[in-house]
Amino acid sequence: MISVLTNKQQLSDFKKSAGGKAYNLKRMSDAGIPVPSFMAVSNELFQTYLEQNNFKKEIGEITNPKVDSKKVEEFFSSHPINDELWSQIEKNLA
Repeated sequence: MISVLTNKQQLSDFKKSAGGKAYNLKRMSDAGIPVPSFMAVSNELFQTYLEQNNFKKEIGEITNPKVDSKKVEEFFSSHPINDELWSQIEKNLA
């Protein structure tokens, strides 16, 4: 499993494991458009984080993005990444 993607990896890795923003950053980088070095966590790692922290239970359905965005921001601020996930991230960045 790829848990962290950097702009040094292949576009196919991004298509398989990353979200749309990371995929498009990689496409721009590959096209020669100046893009700063970046990294992105994989969809799988992100979903694991959400499940471990009961995101759906705590946030519920997003029905009003303007209002709910504050709840989402507070969720991420109050739920740090656990040691297991950090270990996966660090391993892939080494």
